[in-house]
Amino acid sequence: MNKERLNEIMNCKCLQSIIEQDEKKHTMDEERFDTRIIHNAKGNGLIIFECFTPYRRKMINLKTDITEIDRNEKDFCGVPFLYCPICGSKTKHEISTESFYAQFQNRQ
Repeated sequence: MNKERLNEIMNCKCLQSIIEQDEKKHTMDEERFDTRIIHNAKGNGLIIFECFTPYRRKMINLKTDITEIDRNEKDFCGVPFLYCPICGSKTKHEISTESFYAQFQNRQ
């Protein structure tokens, strides 16, 4: 997500400024001793709010009672920004009343 897209979603500039600072951090040209170091930001900054859930996946064959899969896995679920995590301003998006997030969007 780039700054322009964030501007369509958020009422504030907090997250856009984080992306701008990160782009500046990764765009530089400097010389140290006999080495020239060049950093160029190649793409848009991305700010993601996610729920991360580690779990164990186990599959057992019911005929042989042998465990076929038994391993740790991870699940990621993107969570929309309803309020800016920095200044607390509400997003510009209205969430449908059927959505789980409606209760948060409608709070005073």
